[in-house]
Order: sequence, then C-alpha cells, then structure tokens
Amino acid sequence: MKTFSFLTVTTGPYFLFKTVESNVLTDRIWSLNSFSLLFLSTLIFDFPVESYIIPLSALLLFNIALLIALHPKGFITAHETHPHYNALEIIHPKPQGTPNNQVNHEALIDIVAVPGPELDPRTAWKSEDRDWVREFLPKEDLPARILAFNPDNSQQSNGTSKSLYAHGSDLIQALVNVRRSSEEKKRPIIFIGHGVGGLIIKQALASSMLVPEGEPGHELWHHAKGFVFLGTPHRGYTMSPIGTILSLLRRWQGSSTDLVEVVEPGSVMNRTLHESFMKVLKRGCGVENTLCVYQEVKESLLGMPFTHVVDRDSAVIDGSEVVGFERQHFDLQRFRSREDPHYTDVIHYIRGWIG
Repeated sequence: MKTFSFLTVTTGPYFLFKTVESNVLTDRIWSLNSFSLLFLSTLIFDFPVESYIIPLSALLLFNIALLIALHPKGFITAHETHPHYNALEIIHPKPQGTPNNQVNHEALIDIVAVPGPELDPRTAWKSEDRDWVREFLPKEDLPARILAFNPDNSQQSNGTSKSLYAHGSDLIQALVNVRRSSEEKKRPIIFIGHGVGGLIIKQALASSMLVPEGEPGHELWHHAKGFVFLGTPHRGYTMSPIGTILSLLRRWQGSSTDLVEVVEPGSVMNRTLHESFMKVLKRGCGVENTLCVYQEVKESLLGMPFTHVVDRDSAVIDGSEVVGFERQHFDLQRFRSREDPHYTDVIHYIRGWIG
C-alpha cells in the first residue's frame, strides 16, 4: 500500500472520531482538516490525475495553512493568556484610595459594558489606542458609575471555555458584588454589549428573573433601564462556512461547542433565550429602551466583500430603536473620538434613558 493511502486508512478514522467527539470547536476543525490533508495528499501523490493537480494542490496548501493557524498549540493565532482582571472593573468614578478618584461624584445609574468573550478585554473597546469606555464616557458628565465586565474565557480550570449560562451567572454575581448598599441595589442599569457580549447580558437578566425573590441577583432584571446591542446575534450568526472559519481565526481558540452552537442560525437555545429576554423587556423597561446596531459593511476575504457576520435581521429586535453603522462586525464597538458620529448616536440614546 502506498504511503499516504496507508496513513489515511490507519490514522484517518482517529481524526474523524475527534471531529465528532471533541467538545472544543477548534479541535473539531483541526481534526477534520488533518483528515482532509491526508485525503488530499493521497489523491495528489498516490493517485495523481494531471487535470486535477492544480486545484487539489491549492486545497492542500489551504489545509496546511488552516492546520497551522488552528493548531492546539496555537503557533500563529493563539493569543497570550490574559492577565488577571476583576470580573467587573469600576472605571468611573475610581474607588476611593485609587489615583484620580472622584469622591464627590454622585452616581444615579450604572452603565455596564460587556464585550464578547472572544475579544481581549484590554482592547475590546479600543480604536487606535483610544478606549471610549474608559476615556470618553467618563468625560460625558453623566450621573453614572461606569463599569466594564471582563468575561473569563480562560481554559485554566476546565480545559474548555465557559457556556453562555456560566458567563451570564458570572455577570450576575459580579453585579451583586458591587451593588451592595440599599441605594446601589435600586440603581437603574444601562447595559452595552457587543456581539456575544449582548447574549451574555440577555442570559444574565433571563436568569435573574428565575432567582427567588429576596435572593441576591433577583432585582437586577427589574432595574434594567436600557440596552445597547452592537451586532448582537439575536437570531444567530449570518455566516457562510468561510465566514465561520474567519471568525475562528480571529479569536475562537478553545471555544466550547455549547457557546458556539448558541449563535448558529436557527439555534433553539438562542430562540429560547430571546423569548425569555423579551419577557424581561415586557415586564421591565420596554423594547423602546433598546438600541440595536447592525453592520452595514460586509466582511471581506482577500479584499473581496462576501458576507455579514451578523446581518440586520439577526441584529435587530422587533420594536427597538435601530441604527446601522458603516463598519464591519469587529469594529462596531470601537469609536475613534467623541466626535465620531456613531459614538454620538450611542450617547444620544444613553442620555435619553438617564433623563
């Protein structure tokens, strides 16, 4: 038996098994591509057909590049482990005892920014080194305490990323930890979420409704005052297989299949979550206090536009305020300056909700 044929027969079943069995999305993709590499090598080197050599070779090179990019050791795309972050960082006013704290600041509302767990919390809100959540919002003279939630997406504890439910529970606990006084517990909250960060917000509030009355966290859903969803996939990602690969190459290293399956088009989990969240809106601040932002610019591959990550239909909640940004998905939450028209759009709605 020829070399690649032998390898395909002997090791191919293992890679196919790992493709089905693994609970880590990138492991599934890597295993499937390992099998594809063996299969293509067998066709090219063991059973060469001249008319198919060029396209098969191109596929082979693409597989090799993808294998390197998604290798479990993360030779190319793996990002460094995030340093420890407080789950809920108090940005403004700084707690007493820290540099530049604003002792006399009176907060009437909490603003909580939640990025997607696939993004580095150090850069999630940055555009050209300008972090609008940390730099611009504190200058708006809003009677607000500004907080940034940093989803723990490390793989140190259980080898896989957390589920959406776990991220939502983390957000509930983080808010309970900083909303301790009787005044803080009654303080309205405005939530800002990008991408899956918006789903984390929805999950937290849907879970909050299920907390027994009087228990910590039950009051959170009732005090939600407004929502800014930036490219949140309320009906799933609108991505072709190529778009999925592009997303994987960005930052989905180690993502659990549970979290990724939530954002698949037609996901039952996502639909159930959305139905629960609509109950929160109906019994709480109302859908009219929700701003949904969608991307107007398609993602590109090799300079060619081909799809949206989250299209308008998925990014918009019926009855909400709707604004389109002329940006791609991973730039919807980044603003260059306080004069950025998209930033002023967001601030306009926040000011209106504060009153």
